[in-house]
Amino acid sequence: MKTENYEVAKGIHSGYGDFLQELSELRKSKEDLETRASSLETRLTGLAGADKKHDLLDMELETAERRISELSTQVRELREAAAKEAEATERERGLRANLEAVVRELETTLEREQERAEDFKVCAMYLHFEYPDLIH
Repeated sequence: MKTENYEVAKGIHSGYGDFLQELSELRKSKEDLETRASSLETRLTGLAGADKKHDLLDMELETAERRISELSTQVRELREAAAKEAEATERERGLRANLEAVVRELETTLEREQERAEDFKVCAMYLHFEYPDLIH
């Protein structure tokens, strides 16, 4: 029986050694898994932060696009207003040029009529002195 107990003890001991070796490998695997889990958690946290940054950048981009659209509309409206003002200014210049031409023409006509009036006065005086009987 001693031999049997010895054999059983030897078997238990050799099984226990295998068990300890397996336990050691499991601990090592557990540590590796914990390290990987920690690494993955860190990466996941980084990705979540990156997603937040990405979302913020998307919102900023949308805001910028909206502002660009508003500014483009304002620029278009200002250009249209400037074109209307330029057209009105050009029309006013044309009217002013026409008015100045009419004024010059009237001044010229006035000068001619004044000269004719002077001529008529001279003629009337001449006729009055030469033919005093005709004018009464």
